[in-house]
Amino acid sequence: MDHIEDDGSIAFVELLTQHQRSLYGYIYTMVRNSSDADDILQETNLVLWKKRLEYKTGTSFIAWGSRIAFHKVQNHIRSKGRSRVFFSDKLLSKLSDLHINRDELHTVQTTMLVFCLGKLSSASQQLLKLCFDETHSIQEVADQLGRPVGSIYNTLSQIRFKLWKCIQNALKEEGF
Repeated sequence: MDHIEDDGSIAFVELLTQHQRSLYGYIYTMVRNSSDADDILQETNLVLWKKRLEYKTGTSFIAWGSRIAFHKVQNHIRSKGRSRVFFSDKLLSKLSDLHINRDELHTVQTTMLVFCLGKLSSASQQLLKLCFDETHSIQEVADQLGRPVGSIYNTLSQIRFKLWKCIQNALKEEGF
């Protein structure tokens, strides 16, 4: 895989921005203090920026960033370890793995949702667009389609069930 070139800085900043909440959550899980988590996130961001040319496009950014954040958390805990009780390195490592796996599963689930949405009939896709475009209420959609509100809710429930089944089957096929 290619490394991000100097002119790929914008793409790198987009990835970094996209994953800020996840990195913060990961760090906070281990330090349980928002001020410390903020500081560690900033330190992590600086290291990520300095190492941006080492990131391989197409690989898991969150896994790469989390490894760097993990080392920053360890350093933080060691420097403050005398004054407070913190997690052991073994537990931190386990938490790190769980966090990375959760984010990767979420990414896979999102990909499967897009895949499964594409398998729906055009009528179901259109109903979803009408109901979830945030400009129409369910009542307005029902009026527009000449259907009772209860009928719209029932159809949405059936569509959600189809999507859920499709995602579960796709995840099984992928070994999740």
